[in-house]
Amino acid sequence: MKKVIDFFFNEIGFSRIYTAHAHENPVSGKVMQKCGMVYEGTMRQALNKNAGLQDKVNYAILSDDYFSIRTNKHQAKLHARGLAGLSSPETEPVCSLL
Repeated sequence: MKKVIDFFFNEIGFSRIYTAHAHENPVSGKVMQKCGMVYEGTMRQALNKNAGLQDKVNYAILSDDYFSIRTNKHQAKLHARGLAGLSSPETEPVCSLL
């Protein structure tokens, strides 16, 4: 899922990506959170599944948030390596996942 998010922000230029899961499937929500997505609310009885109506849990991520998260993670890695403050090509974030 991270590669898909990266593709849509970096290659396509989306400003927002959103998704949802059934309330009865909280593991999907954990995957979304791990990818940096933010919980935006629950719509009651918004999904019509085989088991009947279910609540729909919504998540989204904005491109600004995505790039901020990536920059912060990159800066933390540099700091851990003792390279904080350097701006050489070796310390710039690389974005070639595909």
